[in-house]
Amino acid sequence: MTKSTFFFGMFMVLPLFFFATLKCNALHAQDTKMAVALFPTRAVLLQHTFDPVPFLIKFDGNASTSVSFDIPIPGDDWRRMPTEKISNEMTILAGFVHPKGPDHGMIQVKEYHPPYEMGPNDWLLWTLEQGKMKIVATAGEGLAGPGPYFEALAASELTDDAHQEPIMMRAAVFRNGKSFIVVQCMASPESYLNMAYSFGLAIHRFELHEMKPPLLIGQWDKYCLHSFCYTGPMPGPTSATSADDAIKEDTFPLALEGNRTGLLDITEIGSPLAQKTPAKIRINNILYILTERQGMSFNQDLVAFKGEHQNLGGDAYYARNEGLGADETAISFFAFSWERDGKALLVYMLTDAREKNPVAWMVNKRTFEIITQSLSRKSKTQ
Repeated sequence: MTKSTFFFGMFMVLPLFFFATLKCNALHAQDTKMAVALFPTRAVLLQHTFDPVPFLIKFDGNASTSVSFDIPIPGDDWRRMPTEKISNEMTILAGFVHPKGPDHGMIQVKEYHPPYEMGPNDWLLWTLEQGKMKIVATAGEGLAGPGPYFEALAASELTDDAHQEPIMMRAAVFRNGKSFIVVQCMASPESYLNMAYSFGLAIHRFELHEMKPPLLIGQWDKYCLHSFCYTGPMPGPTSATSADDAIKEDTFPLALEGNRTGLLDITEIGSPLAQKTPAKIRINNILYILTERQGMSFNQDLVAFKGEHQNLGGDAYYARNEGLGADETAISFFAFSWERDGKALLVYMLTDAREKNPVAWMVNKRTFEIITQSLSRKSKTQ
């Protein structure tokens, strides 16, 4: 059993489906010119001529952290901020302030140690929302790209407090071992437009001196059905097999801090049953069962798409829906369905909805991603 499992090859293009992208009424990301001006991409930044040339800062760590990095800031006259421990999980590693004050520009680099395994993208969006920020635009390539794992442009919500100045922020998250490294660039709306390219460069030219391979947080192990294996949380699942041995089912009760937050089910279906129902229809069938037999209700519009699974090959269907449980509490539904060579897999999860329990939703969603993305054919030695 492993307490720390190497997070290898678990990123797929499918986060485009999972990343929650919100829009701000004051600014529309569809406006291409405005989006480029406020949220320039890596390609745009590489073609831009910076005048004056940014000043490169080398941070070599200190007594409170071993993290070291390079980051370009707009000028050598920006004031340095000291390292500050905000909480047991969060530390400001370095900060830089415009000579005229933070309203004109401020950059912070933070290190966050998540207590649970969760997606950096989900965590960043939730953190911004906790700070009363509206998400304007998002981008990211996960572990596959040269830039940050995920980044977002956000604007503070307008309040009646005359003493609270509105801000705009470009924030990015990088995964490093079991921690998240966050780069936040912010300024007042009036100053942000002038700083947008410098802020973008600070994020896309940010570089850790020693990037640690991502590690799963918590306790995980390898489990196997009849013909397929996957990485899942400890303790292991409750398993059941049909009388004819055609169906093998693993079930994980999901809980956080002792409170039940959901259920995840993995089923392998063998021939000839696997050939009777198409993979996409199998998701609709489980929704029908949950509705008719367990008293749940779901939205009419099922968010779904088809893609190729990186380990299994062949078409895989991913689906997501929102609804109400039998007790009328908000729930989220996630599903994965795959079939090939006379075998089929169905994974579905019911979890507390994001608006009801955002931390549990993030943790459970990440569990679903790890299980479905790690699915592979069972080898002769397993």
